Amino acid sequence: MEGDGVAPVKIPLLEKLARAYTQVRDERMQTLKDEIDAKQELIEAMHKNSERIKTPSGVLMYHYDDEVITLEPGKEKLKVAKSHLEDEVS
Repeated sequence: MEGDGVAPVKIPLLEKLARAYTQVRDERMQTLKDEIDAKQELIEAMHKNSERIKTPSGVLMYHYDDEVITLEPGKEKLKVAKSHLEDEVS
């Protein structure tokens, strides 16, 4: 059999764009997994050093370069952000 409606529609542009999309999606998913693993590793290291970096309020805080890492107790809220320590000292 031949003719319209018999063979599946083939649109090369859609196939090309779908392949590009799935490649980017798969890379993003791997990056997300890597980020989650790195975050967990950092949280574990913060806990291992908690005696040295715990604030009176129970927050774990570590300054380095111009960054500060904070780990809030409870739901384990981790932040790595620019430090404003030098601004506060001046």
